[in-house]
Amino acid sequence: MLPRHSVSSATLAAFLGAWHRLGGNVLAAWQSARTGFSTDSAYRWVKHFVRNQGEIRSRLCRARAPPRALAGPVHAELFEHLRLVFGEESFTKAFQIRFQEPWPMKA
Repeated sequence: MLPRHSVSSATLAAFLGAWHRLGGNVLAAWQSARTGFSTDSAYRWVKHFVRNQGEIRSRLCRARAPPRALAGPVHAELFEHLRLVFGEESFTKAFQIRFQEPWPMKA
């Protein structure tokens, strides 16, 4: 599970992968991935993913130089960078394992 989320990294990866393959169509990706979550959740995931691209990219750059600029949507470069760093495995799970920092414990 992802911290502070009720979605697993595998479910999120399936949805985001479909979203990317389908050219950014959230509804089609939601239907394709069959996550079991609402479409509102799907739109929130995309918004969160897009809003945090800078943080994701900076962490990926620590592991490997970014790919050359690609034609198409901005997120295409991010997905290519994820593929180059993590290969074909579930990038959200691999990203989480590699870069997640310990969550501060509250008493």
